[in-house]
Amino acid sequence: MVLLQLIIFLIQLIIFLSSSHGRIDFFTVSFSAGLTFFSFIISIIARQRTYLSKYNLSIILLFFLMSWIISFQIPLEVSLGNLELLNFRFFYNSEVINEMVAFSALVLDVFLLGVTVNYSRLKKNAALPLISQDSVSSVTTKYSPKPLFILMAVCFLVFLLNINKGYIDSGHGTVKFEGIGFSFLGVFLRLSIIYLSIIIYNNQEKILTRKNSIKSFLKLFDKPYLVFLVIIMVIFFLAHNRVFVILTITPFVFAFFLFVRKKISSITVILIFLGVSVFGTLFKLYGIENILSSSLKINDNYVISKSYFPFTAELGGSVYAQSILYYKWYTTDFSLYGASYLVGVIRTFPGLMNVFSLKPISYDTAVIGTLESGVTYGVGTTSIMDILINFGFILSLFIFFGIGYFFSKMESKVYKNQVNIYTLVIYFSITSFIMFIPRASMNDVLGAVLFNIFFVKIYSLLYLKKIRL
Repeated sequence: MVLLQLIIFLIQLIIFLSSSHGRIDFFTVSFSAGLTFFSFIISIIARQRTYLSKYNLSIILLFFLMSWIISFQIPLEVSLGNLELLNFRFFYNSEVINEMVAFSALVLDVFLLGVTVNYSRLKKNAALPLISQDSVSSVTTKYSPKPLFILMAVCFLVFLLNINKGYIDSGHGTVKFEGIGFSFLGVFLRLSIIYLSIIIYNNQEKILTRKNSIKSFLKLFDKPYLVFLVIIMVIFFLAHNRVFVILTITPFVFAFFLFVRKKISSITVILIFLGVSVFGTLFKLYGIENILSSSLKINDNYVISKSYFPFTAELGGSVYAQSILYYKWYTTDFSLYGASYLVGVIRTFPGLMNVFSLKPISYDTAVIGTLESGVTYGVGTTSIMDILINFGFILSLFIFFGIGYFFSKMESKVYKNQVNIYTLVIYFSITSFIMFIPRASMNDVLGAVLFNIFFVKIYSLLYLKKIRL
């Protein structure tokens, strides 16, 4: 499997080196997209040969699928004849699209190669997800979640008391959501990751029962915590802000699948993803109250309606940011020399950024892309171009190989018999951002992971205790 993916990488490297300027080339785009998807299928087959074969709600699958759509959907449609898309803001400069697409394919190929290299080290029955009670150590360690929960409750109340009522009434985009309420919500969401990790860590022996359900999963948590999550989701649904809905619920969903060892196929996950894409697009355009009246159609006045599949075209539209940053790198050899990720480390400690007074133009590729484009709205960034701008061509390939290997390693670890708390913290930190990472900088994930690890390290000194089973 690894050898086959290496061959695909080498073929793609030849395509990249031979790609030409000018009109978008059907062969370059379609072959790059097709080869990369074939490499993805190889990684799925490799996964089926491990103990992860039945557990396919995967950070790897979601990251790849979203990155593939961003990198290839719009270029593929144009190469297939949907030239109307060229009349809209999907490409910054079409002269470099062939090279950009070929480079994106290279990056995703090495990402998948890293994934498969880890899979090749795993055996089908090397670590059974469910084990007998006799194999569990008679002495274990557990964390007291109560002090953490009290801190979370304080953060939630400060958020609730400071939110603008006008924002709740469909105010996203028109009413500002900032200040102390926003800050405390951010802390709540970070602490929520740690709380989830502690709850799963403390209850690992319950996975042995083989009878876990959504009811037994919900019983693990303090009831007020579940109420907090519901209230946050309702507030942001009413505000028409899907971002915080996703940030709130995604780690919880991954925790459920991990705890109950819910079996699900890759195809089912992909279909669910497409269904969520339909809902998410309609939610953004029409709001929660008008989705049903939309009849699953997008009005012609929306640019994405020109796409062959408009429900993923909103995600695919991030190729505009990708094309801006690639053009800037390609034509000027522009580099941030890792500044974005230095900022990620600084963000480990909330408020520390204020000490350095760094301007976003010096580290934020989303700001750089927006200023380069000259538009009046934020164009965003993508993880592929963010790493390219920060580390250059060669290092980008090594980094994405490492990310693929690391993601695969984290998934293989959390589904083993006994998991340490830091693995769970890192895993759930990644899941909280997984729906955003492909169209954002990974420095946010880096900052969250480092903060959560540091917090747990301190928390362990205060609230870790040994329990005899």
